[in-house]
Amino acid sequence: MGGEIYLEVLMPKTSWEIYNGKIKDLRDEGKTLQQIGDSIGRTRERVRQILVEKYGTADSECLTTKQVSELVGRSKSTINNLRIRGIITSVNCGRWKTEVVDIILNYYRCRI
Repeated sequence: MGGEIYLEVLMPKTSWEIYNGKIKDLRDEGKTLQQIGDSIGRTRERVRQILVEKYGTADSECLTTKQVSELVGRSKSTINNLRIRGIITSVNCGRWKTEVVDIILNYYRCRI
């Protein structure tokens, strides 16, 4: 964490090219707009505006549990049971990387 703070102090506040990449990476890791804003010294609303300006949306590339369950044809409780058993890992409280879909499909394919 100390390294992050040090880098943020050195990072020029006007260098949006750097911020945009960092903001997108943090969002794709499942961080909330507020968490991202706190880490770069901007408001949640400013982070949302930057994401919309640069990428057309403030949504992350993470999937919700509902989206994952629909994609793999399993219930939300099944998805959560896989998480509890350590077969899959959520990024941030009910948010999932897209790779989880392949992991779940392969898991059930191997069990047939």
